[in-house]
Amino acid sequence: MISNNIKIPQIISFIMSGIAAAISSALIASPGLVYKNFLLKSEIQDLKSPALPLIYYQQIYVLCILFLFLLVILKYKGQSRRAVSILFILLLCAPKVFGPFLQIIYQRKLALNGAVYLAAYSSMTSAITLCTFLFTLTADVLFFISAGRYGISRSVPDCSEENIQQSL
Repeated sequence: MISNNIKIPQIISFIMSGIAAAISSALIASPGLVYKNFLLKSEIQDLKSPALPLIYYQQIYVLCILFLFLLVILKYKGQSRRAVSILFILLLCAPKVFGPFLQIIYQRKLALNGAVYLAAYSSMTSAITLCTFLFTLTADVLFFISAGRYGISRSVPDCSEENIQQSL
């Protein structure tokens, strides 16, 4: 049985990441709200479609990883908890490590469409980062707390009298 000091931080981490993804989705669904603060009216009219920032895809990826780790915490009965914990830590850190390289590639692709798309992408990324950084930071810290506690916890063997009698 997994203790509450592992489950509760992971559940709160998942909720905080979900809130960040919901805020990002709301900002992307209403690009006019973001663009009017960063772009000129003539530039907004030149845009044919909103530029989806890479940070949005990273937040959805992190939300999926946190959900999978929550399922593992609740359902996994195996002995190699440390390896599972390290695997999920690496999966969560992957977008943060490879993100800058993907940003460069994605921005070059957008720059080919024109400076307006690059400005729209930058403004949307800035707005999402500004509105969600507290939620994502809190979710990451709570995930690392939960993963660390899960990695060092051990499954407690059944020490009932019947089990001891059977082992003798």
